Amino acid sequence: MPNIIRILTDQIANQIAAGEVVQRPESVVKELIENCVDAGATHITVVLKDSGKTLIQILDNGCGMSPDDARLAFERHATSKIEKAEDLQDIRTLGFRGEALASIASVSQSELKTREHDAKTGTLVRVEGGIFKAMEPVSCAAGTNITIKNLFFNTPGRRNFLKSEQVEFRHILDTVQKYALFYSDLRWTLISDDSQVFDVLPATPLERVGQLFGEKVKSHVIEIKEDTDLVSISGFVAHPTIARKSRGDQYLFINGRAIIHKSIQHAVFNAYGASLAAGTYPFYVIFFSIDPKRVDINVHPTKQEVKFDDERSVYAITMAVIRKFLSKHDLTPQVSGGMTHVIKEDVVFDPNRGFVDQTRFVERPSSPISNFPYIDPAQRIVSLPFGSGTIPSGGTHQRTEFQDSRLADIPRSVGSPLEVLRSFASEVDNSAIGERRIWQVHNKYVFSQIVTGLMIIDQHVAHERILYEKAMKVMQSSSAFTQQLLFPYTMDLTPLDFELIKSLKDDLQRLGFDFKFYSGKTVVVEGVPADVKPGAEQRILQDILTQYRDYESEFQWKGRQNLAASYACRSSIKAGDPLSLAEMNELIDSLFACENPYTCPHGRPVVVKMTVDDLDSRFGRKHPW
Repeated sequence: MPNIIRILTDQIANQIAAGEVVQRPESVVKELIENCVDAGATHITVVLKDSGKTLIQILDNGCGMSPDDARLAFERHATSKIEKAEDLQDIRTLGFRGEALASIASVSQSELKTREHDAKTGTLVRVEGGIFKAMEPVSCAAGTNITIKNLFFNTPGRRNFLKSEQVEFRHILDTVQKYALFYSDLRWTLISDDSQVFDVLPATPLERVGQLFGEKVKSHVIEIKEDTDLVSISGFVAHPTIARKSRGDQYLFINGRAIIHKSIQHAVFNAYGASLAAGTYPFYVIFFSIDPKRVDINVHPTKQEVKFDDERSVYAITMAVIRKFLSKHDLTPQVSGGMTHVIKEDVVFDPNRGFVDQTRFVERPSSPISNFPYIDPAQRIVSLPFGSGTIPSGGTHQRTEFQDSRLADIPRSVGSPLEVLRSFASEVDNSAIGERRIWQVHNKYVFSQIVTGLMIIDQHVAHERILYEKAMKVMQSSSAFTQQLLFPYTMDLTPLDFELIKSLKDDLQRLGFDFKFYSGKTVVVEGVPADVKPGAEQRILQDILTQYRDYESEFQWKGRQNLAASYACRSSIKAGDPLSLAEMNELIDSLFACENPYTCPHGRPVVVKMTVDDLDSRFGRKHPW
């Protein structure tokens, strides 16, 4: 029987290793800029074509390499940072495994130019698909210039799994931005498709926050700094008033390495307590310095996750330190319902017990909050985003006429589903309207009596469905109405959001936004869609950009579908918003004028129906009396 066990060739072994190290263009950028930092560079430039799919070029002015080192750098397990096994317990550099260049070169066409500062000539090394092609002297600048062309050219299956250029670029931008945050003493330049994304000069950590995230964020961050026997913590946490709607702008660094650590994220979130509005997350940039022997950075192929030898203590110290610094600032309490929880922060350090949390809570009465501006109910005029005109809250609303006219506008080509919608909508017990047999429960659900029983509507997802369909139709027809702002406002965008808004510009304008690009990454918003709720004009565009990124990551949604869903989510009424009778009537009418009133854009149910028989069964009723 012939032997069936064989040794893989170096070329195949490198391609297998590349599957762990090189997942997308961003992985290449990460590995190469880590080498630039380790080489002592003071200026690092990243150049991209087609979001790294066609070209990734990384230039640095670091120490450079000798001809022999340049050749060996492409071999597996070749490294200048590890000599003995004990060194693995004391890692103080970013790159150390010696697999990156070999893995990258195995799935690309790679070219390296490098020169030491005291050398007269440099060295060129060319490798294609893991096969050595050339090595020769070359004239080049001191430092290292490495070019990666046609990533995954020899593994088309891997290339087919890459996302859109916009998605891949944002991954790269996020990575470069992270390292630019920590290594603020370096100059960082990012160029994409011959357009400069940013070029930030050496700065203090606080100045770097302003360079990347804008002056508004810079002016609202609180500097933290604390040294303990276990870990030193420094960086910035933002005031709750600029909290984000997603976790996107949260940055953690361990010994100079950008990482993801759910336990620390939870500690930071808990430190804010009730000062954060529901559904929001704080912006922060936090640097941890810890003895390398107490942290394992080799638990993930791309070194994005780490483990501490004392996770519990790191968690407790992190939460206590952030609470301590937040307590020194006036944090506006979050109002919800009838009571306001006011945090009285007091974190002290006890030599025997460490940080001791002495937080106290005080309750005081407050009025409910609503996304609608408060007006005396007797004088209130309702103008809902999904409605047509205004309806006095105390007036009479003839639902049958309005509903029929709305349904008549839907094309007959919709087919049989339309008949289903008609029949369901027709079940609404119109006689119940006059008697106000419509209720809002817990400011979240709308109950309506129907002929066969009871209809329950989730007000948030119902409004999402309404706005989603309206947004899709508006973008296809370019017939949006813009509400011009009396006082235009400026947005200082991050590089990530600036690139996103440029890519969505045409559809955002079709949706009803009126904005202009100014110098740097500043956008001036002069108008918003007419559907935007009063009071949300100043934040709606930023909220949409944030939601768009979240949906793109979670659902892989693209283009108009994502934009419409993001707009609907951020513009819709929310759970907790009180609605008048007229508003509830209008919600129901608009919902059943939709092509699909039964699910929101994410697939969540909008309507639940309970028949009288269901209710009778629940109560064990066997007879009609």
